[in-house]
Amino acid sequence: MKKFTSIRVGGPADSLLFPKDVPELRKVVRYARKEHIPLLILGKGTNLIVRDKGIRGWVISLTQGMKKIQSRGDVIDAEAGVSLKRLVQFSIQRSLTG
Repeated sequence: MKKFTSIRVGGPADSLLFPKDVPELRKVVRYARKEHIPLLILGKGTNLIVRDKGIRGWVISLTQGMKKIQSRGDVIDAEAGVSLKRLVQFSIQRSLTG
């Protein structure tokens, strides 16, 4: 997991999954719940310290997919994989503030 946290420490995960979109994420979460598989949803890995023994169960990273961003008037819809930098740039290009 050290490759996926901002401070670059931590042991392995049992499985690391990268859903490409919301329907795929939904399928993974439903299956894990049905089978009682522990889940951890991971964004950019900031403010996260993984122990040396790692993480049991599935880690779902939203950083490879889930990057759609769109605006409707002064409202922005951004999926969880959108970086804060990209969200800010998107907002600036549309003169959105606040």
